[in-house]
Amino acid sequence: MAEVSIENVFIRRLIESAVIAVILIALFVLILWAVKKGFFPKWTWIIGLIVFTVVSSIIIVGLVKIKSDINNEDYITYQGYYEERGGSQGGLKTVVIFDDNGDEIKLFRNGMGITGKYYGQVVYGRRSEVIVEYHGVPAE
Repeated sequence: MAEVSIENVFIRRLIESAVIAVILIALFVLILWAVKKGFFPKWTWIIGLIVFTVVSSIIIVGLVKIKSDINNEDYITYQGYYEERGGSQGGLKTVVIFDDNGDEIKLFRNGMGITGKYYGQVVYGRRSEVIVEYHGVPAE
């Protein structure tokens, strides 16, 4: 059985978000300084503010989804074939399950895995699509 800690994923995303926020704030301050010195037009700071707001909103929504799954223990259990793809998104590895129509549902987990197709059980967060635990045997 492979245990994957959704809490560790939350903490990692929280730290990454803090780093991104510091960088965005520094860039925004730099833009304000450049506008004040006359290097950029005055409306440039509005674009910086919009970018800061959009990126912050995306980050916050992702963190809220993970935290909501943790607090409510709102998990889905899937039994069937799944595929370890090994690609990553934000440091998380991709695991794909298939719904009743055969469509892919991409889930994310931390840790290492061997790429391939498996049959087993996958438990993941309803909102965040982050895997809580999974285990299976190689599919033939």
